[in-house]
Amino acid sequence: MGSRAAAFFDLDRTLIADSSALAMVEAFSEAGLVSSFEKPLAEAGRFFYRAVGETWIGMQLTRRSIQRLAGWSVEDVSGAARLSVAKLPVYEEARALIDRHHADGHLVVIATSTGRELVEPVAEALGADRLISSEYEKEEGRFTGRLVGQWLWGPDKAEAVRRFAEEEDIDLEESYAYSDSYYDRHLMELVGYPRPVNPDPLLRAYAVRKGWPVLAFGGGPLGALQSLELYDLLRAFGHPMLSPIRVEVEGVENIPASGGCIVAANHRSYVDPLVLGIVASRRGRKLRYLGKKEVFDAPLLGQLARATGQIRVERGTGDEKPLKLAIDAVARGEAAAIFPQGTIPRGRAFFSPKLEGKTGVVRLALATGAPVVPVAMWDTERLWPRSSRVPLVAELARRTPVHARVGEPYHLSAPGGRTNDKQLLHELTEQVMESIASLLPDDVRHPAPPEDDELRKAIPANVDPASVEL
Repeated sequence: MGSRAAAFFDLDRTLIADSSALAMVEAFSEAGLVSSFEKPLAEAGRFFYRAVGETWIGMQLTRRSIQRLAGWSVEDVSGAARLSVAKLPVYEEARALIDRHHADGHLVVIATSTGRELVEPVAEALGADRLISSEYEKEEGRFTGRLVGQWLWGPDKAEAVRRFAEEEDIDLEESYAYSDSYYDRHLMELVGYPRPVNPDPLLRAYAVRKGWPVLAFGGGPLGALQSLELYDLLRAFGHPMLSPIRVEVEGVENIPASGGCIVAANHRSYVDPLVLGIVASRRGRKLRYLGKKEVFDAPLLGQLARATGQIRVERGTGDEKPLKLAIDAVARGEAAAIFPQGTIPRGRAFFSPKLEGKTGVVRLALATGAPVVPVAMWDTERLWPRSSRVPLVAELARRTPVHARVGEPYHLSAPGGRTNDKQLLHELTEQVMESIASLLPDDVRHPAPPEDDELRKAIPANVDPASVEL
């Protein structure tokens, strides 16, 4: 395993909204390299590429077009490429993301099938540390129209990145990859943090299957549609007229309308993630959940969790990746959702006025500086009690209401940089849990002593009641 992380960026339609080579046609024309007949053909190809992205046929034609460089002066091509850099449509989000990776100490690498002489000025202008590109053969200062080695597209690009990682001591499991193209899936599967950007239809479908979060730079050629995920399509069912659950919400305006935040809620029922998602959708937000591995291992539910880009947590393993994924989501301006209790309390603990939580929510808040938004939910157990393997269809059919109350967001801080102080983490966790509990109605937070049947409903169906405190 390497000692350093890297961020690998595809170039065309990922960092810039164009084909870098086609975007340079005007400069090539001024240099006398492109004829007046070829220029409109290149512009038509450029328009098609911006709208559709890479296709197998298109990329094969691109590879063959390298022969067109035969006889061109390397100096003229490099000069034209440098002159065109200022005109390239670079995404502002891409610039900000590169800056963020540099701030995190990551090596920024552009990996592209385009030839080095064409893209080196772009890489320099964007502040990339390294460039992995196809190499065009040169003789006596002119291109021959042939390649040196492989054309770095598809699996060959991924292989070049793998070799680079070995040579540069890069930890691929801790690295990122950004691309718009399905044909870069091999590269994206090499790294621990794959990130589709303005994805083409095939990559979008692949991202849904893999549960990869989708990014949109510059709105993309299709505007807001570029960043749609399966979760976004399901959010329509959060509308009161379409929702399968009747949710009565107070204080939904306390959820920030935009920007990174951490939604922390209590846990009373298996239906809570759906209810919390409905609450957030009424503020126009989608949630990136941190969920225990048992959810991801469950039939159908686990597949849905992965397809909607939720974050799997294996408690007790010491794995820091879920926290890093959540930090990454918040840094992108998303709303991370977490149930600090970790699991639904059992037996008498279900009725305790004090909510016990784990420190993950605090660690996430301290790492990101994002506000914590407390949410209290109740009556969700009426739809799906702890003791039932499935929701109670009769309660759903009669539209039994469940309730949620959203508190005001607040920030957590660790004086003196004590972010790893266990005592402080537990104190701040208690503060978070109290902020959630304080939103519960008195009769829910301080219920009458539970009857035996109520206690039995708070025990999972697969658990022996004798092993739970009644």
